[in-house]
Amino acid sequence: MGNYSAYFLRTNLTLLKLLLTSLGLVAATGLGGCSTLSRDPGFPKEGSFSIMAYNVENLFDTINDEGVDDITYLPLEQKQTPEHQEACAKITVPHFRRECLELDWSEEVLDLKMRRLADVVLQIDGGRGPDLLLMSEVENRRVLEQWNERYLQQAGYKTIVWIPGPDRRGIDVAMMSRWPQVGEAKLHRIPFSAQSERDQERLPFLRGILEATFELPDGTLLTAFAVHLPNPRNPRHWREEAIEFIIELARGVPEDHIYVFGGDFNISGEEESRHGLYSRQLQPHFLVSHLVGCKRCRGSNYFPRKKQWSFLDALLFDPKLSASGSSPWVLDKRSIRIPTGSRYQVSRFGTPARFDENSPFGVSDHWPIKARIHQRKKTSQ
Repeated sequence: MGNYSAYFLRTNLTLLKLLLTSLGLVAATGLGGCSTLSRDPGFPKEGSFSIMAYNVENLFDTINDEGVDDITYLPLEQKQTPEHQEACAKITVPHFRRECLELDWSEEVLDLKMRRLADVVLQIDGGRGPDLLLMSEVENRRVLEQWNERYLQQAGYKTIVWIPGPDRRGIDVAMMSRWPQVGEAKLHRIPFSAQSERDQERLPFLRGILEATFELPDGTLLTAFAVHLPNPRNPRHWREEAIEFIIELARGVPEDHIYVFGGDFNISGEEESRHGLYSRQLQPHFLVSHLVGCKRCRGSNYFPRKKQWSFLDALLFDPKLSASGSSPWVLDKRSIRIPTGSRYQVSRFGTPARFDENSPFGVSDHWPIKARIHQRKKTSQ
């Protein structure tokens, strides 16, 4: 009887797990063993602020911008021309060629995309979202303003930072914040080198690093950098060169500022294990989000072909924010997490769900990473 009972229990747990998986709920219950998944129960506290980095994956508007290869992200009715058909035919990857021809990127679809993105952003800090949001894969300021006005009213974002970059697809980095901006924003071109003819051809189109400074409520100046490095299909030396440039940018920040870098570093789990771009190159200079906290997190992106989790997305903090640092602010390591409380984020396999207008879930192939920073407690003399 005991063996039968144990078998009966295991069978029913397996059936329950399959049922929850089919509903996309396995991640929330923890039955899938994916400890990456977590809600963010915290509420904003006085004397603290939050930062989130998020690759929003192809946040395009529905307008064809001059000089930008955005022809995939147009309403279907605008794609019924010989010129459009010919342009799509030049795309060599079948999936992307089919999207170019068949995707109906209408205002209704864009609204769905923005509504789901907002659900992800607003899941933290009691429905207000982070104080500072660093983003990758944004087409232009127009789509950010549209998203902010329609779906992010709760966040109260007053400042939008975006500068057009050289990426041929028009996917840029951007920021939104409740804080006022101080001075002019800058887009830094990374001094990449070319080691082949293909490298040389692509150099003019590689993304830069966006810099902006904000004034915190106590008057402290925070300099933020939004990052989107070349993806793992590109040479490793580009990511290594970008990291060296990031270190130089950090050295140039005024001593009375605090700083943070955030975004899509595109360092795969395989590349990190072999070459240690985070642990060897970055950790000596920064508080790297998933190396100082988020200990139960698997990663922000999953590559099915290699069955590999990666921290493609990360936050790099000023060492002055450490427990022994000199800043009036201190990083709360326990607050570093990958929020996945939105019903749109998690696939039935417990991995990031890409946006699909025909599916009840799906928003981006990345999960965000966030952290909270507190005012340092004053010690009595």
